Amino acid sequence: MKMNGSSIIDTNVIIKMMHNEPEALSLLQKIEKPYVSIISKGELYYGAYKSSYRDSNMELFCDVLSKFEIIPIDGEDIPLSYALIKSELRKKGKKIP
Repeated sequence: MKMNGSSIIDTNVIIKMMHNEPEALSLLQKIEKPYVSIISKGELYYGAYKSSYRDSNMELFCDVLSKFEIIPIDGEDIPLSYALIKSELRKKGKKIP
């Protein structure tokens, strides 16, 4: 049974979906029109940039994100900028929320 309307999917749900966790897969199957915020997109990019498999994770995340409509804010380059800045700060031992 599909839910009427749309829902914004959190980053954690996307990651659980990518790990084939039944609860996340079941939830996504019920949503008629799933959306992802541009912030979640940035969080996924950050995860890719801090990993040892940057290129393959970026490719994987881009593929997964292509299945959702992204809710934008001004500036499409914001998620990538966020990921790059946070990744570089983390390497230097500095953390931002």
